[in-house]
Amino acid sequence: MARTTEVAKKHGLYVSVSAEDASRADPEFLAEFARTARNAGADRLRYCDTVGVMHPVAMQRAVARLLGSVPGLPVDTHNDLGLATANALAGVMAGAFCGRDGGGPG
Repeated sequence: MARTTEVAKKHGLYVSVSAEDASRADPEFLAEFARTARNAGADRLRYCDTVGVMHPVAMQRAVARLLGSVPGLPVDTHNDLGLATANALAGVMAGAFCGRDGGGPG
């Protein structure tokens, strides 16, 4: 991921790194992944609830924890299935941005 991000940035591209299945990842691993993305030049990180297992309160806490662990890297959310709309709103309440608001192409 880091090498691909670096190459893309060298070519002037906007890079959004997707943390697929982030909702089931170890929070420390996810923070390390996000720091690696930020240090490689990523423009944002997409926190993905790929399997739709998150509860909105858990989503809000997870996004807030991630933003606190990795300053300087905007986070947005992607949710499949289940409580997608509620989880997207909970992510925004924690400081994530949604679509085109505050972080580039949506």
